[in-house]
Amino acid sequence: MLEKLARPDLVRLLHRGLNRLSTESRRVAVLLELKIELLLHCWMWLCVAFGSLKLLALAALYPEAVAMADLPLLALPYLLIALAPIAGYRLATACFPAGRLLAQPGLRLARFGRWQNVPAFDAARATEYGPSGVIVSLIAGLLISIVLRSGEYFVAVPAIPLMAPVWARTIIQVMTLDMVVMGFLYSVCFVMALRSVPYFPRMMVLTWATDLTMQLGIASTMAATPDLPIEVAQALQPFVTGNLQKVLISVTLWLPYLLVSRRVNLTFRHRVRVRGSRTFAPQMALAG
Repeated sequence: MLEKLARPDLVRLLHRGLNRLSTESRRVAVLLELKIELLLHCWMWLCVAFGSLKLLALAALYPEAVAMADLPLLALPYLLIALAPIAGYRLATACFPAGRLLAQPGLRLARFGRWQNVPAFDAARATEYGPSGVIVSLIAGLLISIVLRSGEYFVAVPAIPLMAPVWARTIIQVMTLDMVVMGFLYSVCFVMALRSVPYFPRMMVLTWATDLTMQLGIASTMAATPDLPIEVAQALQPFVTGNLQKVLISVTLWLPYLLVSRRVNLTFRHRVRVRGSRTFAPQMALAG
């Protein structure tokens, strides 16, 4: 008797907890949308501050190798790293205005399972539609990834004078290119996920593939660069290996979710899984 009475209470508590989690995650998504301009300004000033510190340290250590005329070129990598996520955000927001329902891609790539297509307006009316629940963790994680990887770059990659050896300039160039490209792409993915753009899952997979390619490219460049000191290669190896591990962990955690989650499929693919004879109703709440 007591067990029968306790089960409904546990179910109600579980539903209450899930509903609260969903509500809080929606608030986080709205907060990100509202505060993103402030975050971009903070990001820009942080990059300027860290870049200035790197250049000041370089000038203090090698005053004879750093001329005033060289400063624009020396500051260029840090400026590009700062501007790349901002450029990605501006471009993505211009291409995908908020509140607009976009058409589905003509070719379906995620074909696992049996699905019922849902009209865009019906999908948008469902409680499961939009950035909420677990997907908000991925959205916030995209911003955190940009910040953490940029911080690692500022710590691990030294500023070098223009007269530095070829191997030093080569390594700095490929690692800066990695930061610029990935900062841009992760920022685009952030906007697409936040604004429920149907192409987001594909863009996320493309970004992961690009990230893996960039890390392998850095490793190949390090191996092929002549006269690269062993101690420099050993110092940079954890940076590249760590990035590879982070990408592979992200793919392992999030790719299955992007394929099977009902929230993701309703929001980005406008479809729900077919279960017997049940049909989709916009007002029904789907767990997700």
